[in-house]
Amino acid sequence: MGLQGPRSKVANATAPARRTPTQERAKATVTKLLDALGEYVAEHGFRTLNATAIAARAGVGVGTLYGYFPDIFAVLEAYAERSLAAWLELWRRTPAFEPYEDWRNAYHRAYRATLEHAKDDYAYILLLNAAGVAPELNDVVARIRAAHIQASVEILQHANADLPPGHAEAIAAVMLRAGWGGVLDVLITGDEVLRDEFEELMVRYLSTYIEGGRAR
Repeated sequence: MGLQGPRSKVANATAPARRTPTQERAKATVTKLLDALGEYVAEHGFRTLNATAIAARAGVGVGTLYGYFPDIFAVLEAYAERSLAAWLELWRRTPAFEPYEDWRNAYHRAYRATLEHAKDDYAYILLLNAAGVAPELNDVVARIRAAHIQASVEILQHANADLPPGHAEAIAAVMLRAGWGGVLDVLITGDEVLRDEFEELMVRYLSTYIEGGRAR
């Protein structure tokens, strides 16, 4: 069974909300809907995801959900957009890939902070690893992954990785496929050896391109 609920023909590539909440009450309602979606996906995955379940979990009517979003896919993308903003803020605070000689230490700190935050944003980790789960979800996941790759490119640029055009995107894509698959495995298994081995694997991969805050 794929994602349930109609895919609105008016939803464009960015799947915006139907109307932007401006009052505090409206903002609180949207927050409830996004929180509800995250909780539902973390517990049940995507195959039974539908607007009615999310609205009920948020304590509102399904008509309220459709008042802000054209369909369940738009809610999913809004959730991912919010999550990605939170991840970027986390990495900037860490800070990730600082442009100094000991960039490995910066990566280690960012990696551990990522694992801690991932426990509270499990639905986003599932989203990044969801390609091919359901045909209806593929376009949404592709846009989410593309936005995440661009965010990773920003981190590489922060590290002064002066890479050829397109190379940073390719590295970020590898990190997304391997990196977030690894994070998901660590979350599922809780295996500390796997955690440490995966951390070192990513450091060895990145050291091919970043050394002392500069690309080789």
